[in-house]
Amino acid sequence: MAEKMIVFLLLVSLPFFFCPILALGGDRLMPVSVEARNSTDSRLETYIVHVRKPEHMLSAGREELESWHKSFLPSPPSDSGAPRLVYSYERALSGFAARLTPEEVADMEAKEGFLFAYPDEPLAAETTWSNAFLTLTSRGGMWETTGYGMGMIVGVIDSGINPDHVSFGDNLFPDPPERWKGRCDLNAPRKCNKKLIGVRNFDSEGPQAEALDVTGHGTFVAGVAGGSNIVNVSFNGLADGIAAGAAPGGHLSIYRASMASGLVAAIDEAIRDRVDVICLAMTLPTGEFHRNDIAIATLSAVESGIFVSCAAGNRGPHRGSVRNDAPWVLTVGAGTMDRALRVILHLGDGEKYEGESLHNATMIPTGSLRLAHPSSCSSPLKGVVGTAVLCRSQPAAISPARQAWHVMEAGGAAMILMNDHLNGSTIVLADTALPTVAITYRDGQQLVSYFESARGSATVELLPMGTTYQAAPTPTVASFSGRGPSSANGGILKPDIIVSGVNILGPALSSNTGFAFSSGTSASAAILTSIAAMMRKNHTEWSPAVIRSAIMTSSDYLDNEMNPIRDETGGAASAFTLGAGHVKPHMVNDPGLVYDIVPEDYLRYLCGLGYTQMQVEAVARRGVDCESLGSLLPEQLNYPSIAVTLRGGRTTVTRTVRNEGPEASFYRGQVVGMPADVVVEVNPSELNFREKGEYQSFTVTFFYGGGAGGNQVYEGNLIWSAATSIHTVRTPLVVTVA
Repeated sequence: MAEKMIVFLLLVSLPFFFCPILALGGDRLMPVSVEARNSTDSRLETYIVHVRKPEHMLSAGREELESWHKSFLPSPPSDSGAPRLVYSYERALSGFAARLTPEEVADMEAKEGFLFAYPDEPLAAETTWSNAFLTLTSRGGMWETTGYGMGMIVGVIDSGINPDHVSFGDNLFPDPPERWKGRCDLNAPRKCNKKLIGVRNFDSEGPQAEALDVTGHGTFVAGVAGGSNIVNVSFNGLADGIAAGAAPGGHLSIYRASMASGLVAAIDEAIRDRVDVICLAMTLPTGEFHRNDIAIATLSAVESGIFVSCAAGNRGPHRGSVRNDAPWVLTVGAGTMDRALRVILHLGDGEKYEGESLHNATMIPTGSLRLAHPSSCSSPLKGVVGTAVLCRSQPAAISPARQAWHVMEAGGAAMILMNDHLNGSTIVLADTALPTVAITYRDGQQLVSYFESARGSATVELLPMGTTYQAAPTPTVASFSGRGPSSANGGILKPDIIVSGVNILGPALSSNTGFAFSSGTSASAAILTSIAAMMRKNHTEWSPAVIRSAIMTSSDYLDNEMNPIRDETGGAASAFTLGAGHVKPHMVNDPGLVYDIVPEDYLRYLCGLGYTQMQVEAVARRGVDCESLGSLLPEQLNYPSIAVTLRGGRTTVTRTVRNEGPEASFYRGQVVGMPADVVVEVNPSELNFREKGEYQSFTVTFFYGGGAGGNQVYEGNLIWSAATSIHTVRTPLVVTVA
């Protein structure tokens, strides 16, 4: 039987620090004046300090490392003498976090081994039917083949956990894996169980602080990832059924951190705990990897054999908005699914439009309603008593709940929330006190035109249809999902993949039995974490890179109408929006061919980015000599997608695949979808494998035969089709002609 696996979850909150009023002077404690203490203490902030370990410290234990880290700190400190060291990192980062003044950081630069220091940064949170939509529940699906993920430990980076929620009960659960080394820091009467086996707090609220959720985001994402099966769940009687996480049989281990310093400490602990999969549903501003502590810490995890799934961020649809773009993690965007909480809008002129609502038939007013003048609904309204008010969505300025409050206060009977052009066709439902029906931007424009033409006599009847399925087209890419290209990774295609992340039902913080809807790439990352964990249970020998490869190359780029997956505009989604496509969980366990990457190639890739030795060593957490190691251009990394920039002439990249299909496997390669102006040559165009586990390499050469490029982007796919089996291995191609 496959070895029991561990999936890992991190969580977040806000740090607090304290400073006593004594400082060390000579061999005795000296009082510090209140003025002097306040002057220094008020300027203290947490810095993450990167250091180069000397050779004798490479194998040092925790206590020895901490002692060495303390040697970098001011002695004696110029403040009250309170402990300055916040975290001493062992694996996830070579360095420590400490409370320092800018002058103390400047003085530290002269110490041997110092690389650089940056101020700590806050993390950003990126937040039933989804499992059926993903075919996890179908016969022969991943739940059946992995026993619902039994034996795995699933986690999420977020705001904490409500350990008393029914989603985290452990009825009929087995004991956690014997190799699990974590612990539970809940205080009585709260306690962990066989489902929720680990809870750790990496926010500095004192030794007794618990990792309890105060925002609901962490509880929600943990439930989406690994909540237990709960029957008869619904919201206002809608979307009724069984609520369950993507891996309901998995254990949960929760690590909370709200700042970058705590996140690094959490990953450090997770590596010691011997977890298998990390879900990071939090982000930091994108930038060069040596300044991104998520990138540094996750590379350490991947080098330890841990798969890392990250949220792509919720800053779409803006170009270049993707977060968590390092090539060693899976970057997950959000898509829609085919469930809709349908309400038909029947206008007075006979036209009908489809909307969605969290309010059921008993809550939505019946009969014909007068339509009120379109408004931002951002301030008190007049003359709307008993009407259905057309409100323009302004998510950056005002929440739907606040808009509904303005309508309700003015006596409106219902709110029709019209998407703005940025959100387009993506309907994100919000819980409001007033009956609200959300519609797309395009339909909203039609309603406004009807209102203006009706000259004061416009009416609408709201007809609740309840929960419907098989909506089309689906999936589509959510408007908020982070988009490429990445500005930091040298052109590697990000995001990697999309999965359901819109209107997901999960545990609510408001009660121990309640459920609520939420949307975001946090939920998407949690789902992919659990899928990856189940893959690892079936394939214990697969590396993190192979798991990512199987997810990407088996994905689908067509919707349920067999057209290219669309974005919020209604047009075909680009690779910078979609990544490789939408995950197909029933295909990931048998991908045919896989692209693997050895950890050393990530270091060669960093050298190929043109980083200085100091910058490479900060990410690598050890000494690196690029001249002896060698460098690797980003497009030459053995990634499951290929993105190149042509500046005249030809560009050739090399890829190596491993046979994970039948021993005797023959594949023929074909490039599809690429415009004729871009010539793509694959050599060899046929791969003949004689045994499972065999490696073969091929080259892909790109040449632009058209006119002036003008930064045009062209897309296609390289498809390897097996002649002796059903395997189809698809690699996205993106060509930018400068």
